[in-house]
Amino acid sequence: MTVTPSTKTRRGFATMSAVLMISLLAASLATLGTLFSDQLRRTRKLAVQAQMRQLLIAGAIATSARVRDMPSPQRASWTIEPPPAAIDDARIRVEVEPQGQGERVVARIEARLGEASRTQTLVFARGGRAVPGRRGDYGRGLEWRTGQGGDTRNEIA
Repeated sequence: MTVTPSTKTRRGFATMSAVLMISLLAASLATLGTLFSDQLRRTRKLAVQAQMRQLLIAGAIATSARVRDMPSPQRASWTIEPPPAAIDDARIRVEVEPQGQGERVVARIEARLGEASRTQTLVFARGGRAVPGRRGDYGRGLEWRTGQGGDTRNEIA
């Protein structure tokens, strides 16, 4: 069997095409792997953020109930234990401080989950209707500031 120049050219073209296709496949697999790992990291981050928001909400609810029960504003701090089945490495720390002449109570809530932490500041203003069955009447005209650096501010009239 004699090999003509056109047969050699065809074999070389087929080899080059195969190498090119394999390199394209390798590049696309590397890109897909990178995208997958980025999405996995993003999903984990969003899960931690959602748990942090839940911890801050739980802290706000517990703090609101405790501040409303205060007969007079006083400086205090405490730790809220999340339910055992909720999150393993979660902590909620609350610091309460009266401002002015007892017209406002500022509560700083810090939620920690592993290495991540977030703070939320609640400002309870005395006024409005007293809650039936409660000794204090804080909680009406509630305003709160939340964010990692306290840069986000939300108000409820």
